[in-house]
Amino acid sequence: MPTRTNISRIRQDSSAPSGQLPLDFSTPASPSLLSRPKSSSAVREVPPTTTARYLTRREAAAYVCCSLRFLDGMELPFIRKGRCKVYDRIDLDARMQQDKCC
Repeated sequence: MPTRTNISRIRQDSSAPSGQLPLDFSTPASPSLLSRPKSSSAVREVPPTTTARYLTRREAAAYVCCSLRFLDGMELPFIRKGRCKVYDRIDLDARMQQDKCC
């Protein structure tokens, strides 16, 4: 059975093998503090509010605010990519318009 070691004891121990790097257990800096490239040729990031046309099963359920099981019962058309079902956002919007009540 492995034994537990005290991390503070390892950090203070100067007899560690010379070929190993010390581990840093500090919290990472936030992304806003990191330097960003200032050139105009830098690749722009897609904002998270942009909605893709094809959604995975979980993303589609979140898009129409329902559970995965309810989404499966809606009998929506989907595209099979390997074992993954991908739903078209246009089909989801059309189905939600059909369910709209006056």
